[in-house]
Amino acid sequence: MIVDNELKLNDATAVNASAIDFSSAFDLTISPELGIGHEVYAVIVVNTYTAGSSTGTTFNLIQSSSETFASGNNVMASRYVSATNLEDRDDGANKQPIVLKFQIDMENIVVGGTGKRYLGIRYDHDAGAPTAMTVTAYLTTDFQSDPKHGFFTTGSTIL
Repeated sequence: MIVDNELKLNDATAVNASAIDFSSAFDLTISPELGIGHEVYAVIVVNTYTAGSSTGTTFNLIQSSSETFASGNNVMASRYVSATNLEDRDDGANKQPIVLKFQIDMENIVVGGTGKRYLGIRYDHDAGAPTAMTVTAYLTTDFQSDPKHGFFTTGSTIL
């Protein structure tokens, strides 16, 4: 799958604390056709993970009226993954993504609605932060993955 660089929310970003990655704000008004008439997927690939004191992480796709997610946040989609399962996802070349499926009501965003035009991902860790965790996350309308082989790794040759 080819991913538009503008649709990336995180790119091998360290998320060792429960927080929102403010650099990951995606402005829906830049690409208003993204959510019209079909589902959108937030795909999160855990690149590295060491549990430390964390027992798991909740991955939240949030929508906000603020580019810094300071207030007015709505959770669009959420998924809890245990630390054991996260460690299993970090197995070398065979990365198993976490997928959050959602729909966007663009009319409420663009035409005088709620004004919640920014999307981002918040990572909430249970019982302390992991020792190490990096993620790559992006938005797509056409999620494809080969569950047996995962994604291509960096430096893969495509013939």
